Amino acid sequence: MPAFYLKAYCKFDPRTCGYALTVQSSRYPGKVVVGPENGPVLGGGLGCLAKGLGKVAGPGSKGASSWIDQSKLKNVPGHWGEGIPNQKGVGTRWFDPANPKGTTLRIDKGNPAHKYPSQQVDHVRVTENGKIIGRGGEVFPPGTKVTDVWEQAHIPLDEWITWRYWNRP
Repeated sequence: MPAFYLKAYCKFDPRTCGYALTVQSSRYPGKVVVGPENGPVLGGGLGCLAKGLGKVAGPGSKGASSWIDQSKLKNVPGHWGEGIPNQKGVGTRWFDPANPKGTTLRIDKGNPAHKYPSQQVDHVRVTENGKIIGRGGEVFPPGTKVTDVWEQAHIPLDEWITWRYWNRP
């Protein structure tokens, strides 16, 4: 039995999507796997996204973070697994098994053409217990939106890798 699941339904074809994801969850205990039988719908496009998630979560895969130098991942808690690919853009996200909805870590590959300078370089988004953690480890109050603290919420990867812990310097 896996340590935890992200809860999502395959909204488009539960029979085919659900079967593939259920098989994945039984093969890879302890990994982050989405399965339609595991809970309520979290949002619109998760059903389509879910189809590919199980494929990257198991042993033998290169992991969702194969695009990044693995030495830069030293702060990612080991028990969070290999991570899963982002919904859009190149990047990887991890979830705390004890609090998968509220405590997450995401590393995104920079896009030099992005309008925000903080997203033009490889960067990290940190959320702990539903609160955004910003540059320098600043904890923003509950309810703060990323759009309110855009530059602070997107921590340059080169800065984050100097932190002592995944969630604070």
